[in-house]
Amino acid sequence: MEAAVASHVKRAVRKMRSEGSVANGIQVFINTDRFKKDLPQYYNSASGKLPFPTNDLLTIATEANRHLQRIFREGYGYKKAGVLLLGLAPEGHQQLPLFADTIKQKRNGRIELKVKRQRLNEAIEDIVQRYGNHSINLGRSAIKPSIRKPHRWQQNRNKLSPSYTTNWSHILTVK
Repeated sequence: MEAAVASHVKRAVRKMRSEGSVANGIQVFINTDRFKKDLPQYYNSASGKLPFPTNDLLTIATEANRHLQRIFREGYGYKKAGVLLLGLAPEGHQQLPLFADTIKQKRNGRIELKVKRQRLNEAIEDIVQRYGNHSINLGRSAIKPSIRKPHRWQQNRNKLSPSYTTNWSHILTVK
């Protein structure tokens, strides 16, 4: 479960950073398969504020894991885990903690505040852009899955239908 949650956090934080946002809170949820009535059922979620508004991957992953530990119960066959980032706001418009290590930097005519691990997050983004999505992972994340055999917790997308209405490369051509 930790690997699944860490993977979802990584994806959500990358998307949030690409949009220039920060999160104020996080919610983690887990579910069993509600259609398997013969198995014990369990679903739960935990949410809370982050220590400060951030888009720092390590801070958010640590908080997500803390929430997961609160709600996880042994003995259930979980089907789904997920992460929601709450209270999104534009980066630079957040109030920082009193003793945050800040650096003012002028970029595109505006002043941005940067927090301690900003350089690390930028390095992670550069590595991912250069070498691909699975080139760097959090310690809790599992190793890169092979194309033929996904992690047990990942969706099996071998029989995925084409998305004719949302993907230009899937549009049918008649000759």
